[in-house]
Amino acid sequence: MNDLLTVVLTLKGREYFTLRWLWHHNRIKFPFKIIIADGQVDPKLSSMIKNKSNFPELDYEYVEWADLSLQDYFLKCWKSVELVNTKYVRFADNDDFLSPEGLKQDVLFLENNPVFVCTQGAVVGFGIHKTDPQFPLVTGRLNSLRDRYNSTYKNKEFNSETPLDRAAEMANDYHPLFYGVYRKEALRIVTQEIVVLAPENLLVHEHFWSLRSVVLGKASTRSSHISYYRQLETGYQFNEQNDWIHKVLRKNFTDDLKRMIGMLSASIQPSFTSVDNTDISEKLWSAYESHTRKWIIKNYQRPKAWHLRLAKLKGRLVNVSRKPLMRERFFNKLSIAGINRTSIDAYKDELREIEKSLESSDLRQLLLEFSPNIESSKNKKELHPRRNLA
Repeated sequence: MNDLLTVVLTLKGREYFTLRWLWHHNRIKFPFKIIIADGQVDPKLSSMIKNKSNFPELDYEYVEWADLSLQDYFLKCWKSVELVNTKYVRFADNDDFLSPEGLKQDVLFLENNPVFVCTQGAVVGFGIHKTDPQFPLVTGRLNSLRDRYNSTYKNKEFNSETPLDRAAEMANDYHPLFYGVYRKEALRIVTQEIVVLAPENLLVHEHFWSLRSVVLGKASTRSSHISYYRQLETGYQFNEQNDWIHKVLRKNFTDDLKRMIGMLSASIQPSFTSVDNTDISEKLWSAYESHTRKWIIKNYQRPKAWHLRLAKLKGRLVNVSRKPLMRERFFNKLSIAGINRTSIDAYKDELREIEKSLESSDLRQLLLEFSPNIESSKNKKELHPRRNLA
């Protein structure tokens, strides 16, 4: 099974996270192939990665890209998928840890369900104590562990028989599929068409990704296993520049949407002989409008005072380490969700290995040796376009 999947690790800056990702996955002998697509090359780090004796337990290919714009990033994703020579492929970020056990289950699901083009499991969110002044958020003890997305990564199958019905359902009940395991040909089509679409808005990019996927075939998100461990506080920060209203009013958001609906309608049209393209577009627009109304209410409704106080309290509690209780509750939730004991034991082992890496003096020494040579040593959050959308 290990020769069936390739992970595409897209990079742009944040070299400390890249070192941590490679060091950890090498230490646990990550079993799947890797393509490292580096869009902001640091010479010292590049030289280290090219010397494969530094990460002897990884089967990887390193490719350098000039990732200077969003369009460059879209092109990098497409061309990276074309380099893949396995049956399945998925994308990854350098501040996350992958679950070998979960990825095996994703592959097995696709092997047994040929009408599905992609699948993904649950996402575990973890936080780190900010006690290391030199490498905050890169090394340190875990201080939180929780189900990352309560609604968008739960059990859901987009399994209607027609591409239009699946796309309309996705538009109305949006689930991100960017980090799913895909059949290579399906993901090649999605990434190639995003280059053609060339959206200026990453929200449109992510929505097209999911919508085009379910036009190509059935898709699922399943809470019966864990796909990866996602770090908290390293992604999206809500501010004026990331404000959705700002993008609607000052950027070509609606133009991107119109092109997106047009491309989706054109891809669905061949499936029908008696349905007009205008009718297809109208159904997609109607579903997307319904989703957007709910999204605006959820994100822009003024919070009540007690909500704000509760949020502040949670913020204080998250920095209190209660690992035994936190861990017990978390794995109890997995058991209730239907995950079998063998898999839970595997996830416990994976989490222990993640903790070992985060607290490793060897990893910290490696970071110290490279810190004078890494230009973007602060590993700013905005360097990676995908993580700003998280």
